[in-house]
Amino acid sequence: MTVKPSEIETLRRAYEGRSESARTRTLVKSVLAAYEHYLGGMDESFATATVEHVQKWRDAMLEGRRPFTRKLAPATVALRLSVIRTFHQLLVERGACPTNPATTGLVVPPELPEQHRTVALSTKQIRTLLAAPNRDTVRGARDACVLYLLAYLGLRRAEICSLRIRDIVHLNARSSDGAAIPWGVRVKVKGGRERLLPLPGQCKQIIDRYLALDADDRKTLRANLADSPLIQATGYDRMQHPGKLSSETIRLIVKRYAEYCGFIDPKSRKKKKGASPEKTAIRISPHVFRHTAITRALDKGISYRDIQAMTGHRNIATVQRYDSNKFSLEHNAVNRLDYDD
Repeated sequence: MTVKPSEIETLRRAYEGRSESARTRTLVKSVLAAYEHYLGGMDESFATATVEHVQKWRDAMLEGRRPFTRKLAPATVALRLSVIRTFHQLLVERGACPTNPATTGLVVPPELPEQHRTVALSTKQIRTLLAAPNRDTVRGARDACVLYLLAYLGLRRAEICSLRIRDIVHLNARSSDGAAIPWGVRVKVKGGRERLLPLPGQCKQIIDRYLALDADDRKTLRANLADSPLIQATGYDRMQHPGKLSSETIRLIVKRYAEYCGFIDPKSRKKKKGASPEKTAIRISPHVFRHTAITRALDKGISYRDIQAMTGHRNIATVQRYDSNKFSLEHNAVNRLDYDD
């Protein structure tokens, strides 16, 4: 079966646009464009690429050889190979290629470091950040909602942006120790899947306060419908894009309060001699909250399976990579090992 170039292009556009996440769609599009440019330099195409072509592309990324100007991190290379591997498999299924030249058995992804570079925050730092917003204002209450959802549910930025008012649901459930779980939240995760999470009482209170303070503006803008975004933009951003909270806004919210709390220096991110480690050694981003939630849960003895239900990861091994204390001396099993009767 011969597939025309126009049909391959149609498959490519469908593949590029299938994710609900704008960031993922942009990533896939840029990776395919770079890969196509690389193949074009050898007078090859998606349909004619071989295992050798993919291997050379992988090695060029890892070694910083043309067309790349610098070495790419193993995690970045592994992600790009994953995008290409999935696209080639789609071409195989539609008859555009006889075999997938990017399978892991033929093109081995680079080995990833066991220790993740991101460091979890301490409980004191989390409490300080959560207490920082002024909850008497709409903006402060909104920011508090974002920080609480990051800290207590370990949500990704895109997951917070996709929440709608209707996603807060009343439950008739109980925890394993018999405690009531009155509220839950439906979250859309990677791949378009949906999961239901318990909504802690403190998070529900923060959300209720925010919605009450913002009620008049929501009514004026008709942004109080069940399908309206739960967390919305404020001020000028709201007038430009009513109801829309961007992923970048969440990053700026975290950055603002990290600077306000003195955890990072707004003038310089580089570590200075004699400076306080709390102010310079931390790289605080929204994703740090996810690392912190997973690390904290593991420290409290919660199983990987239960944490996987919280984070929505398909593979438990991914959860393990987020554990910032996995190799710490303080938590090492050697400290508790003995052979006493």
